Amino acid sequence: MNGWKNIASMTVKELIDYLTNINPDIEVVVDGYEDGYDPIGHIHQKFIKPCSDPAWYYGKYEEGTGEGSRLVLLISRN
Repeated sequence: MNGWKNIASMTVKELIDYLTNINPDIEVVVDGYEDGYDPIGHIHQKFIKPCSDPAWYYGKYEEGTGEGSRLVLLISRN
């Protein structure tokens, strides 16, 4: 598919730079719970830290409760 960008991680600046090359009227979506896609319902700033030994089906980070690195989290309405 045209326009796919494979990334390992991305900063806000890198995301803004990438998005400046895209039509600003295109909707942004995130993965759905089981399948499909959902509109973005929430944008949060959170602290995260790496999981010590995550199972393959968990994310590689967990909430840091005020410690760790700060991130921007985009989640669906569900």
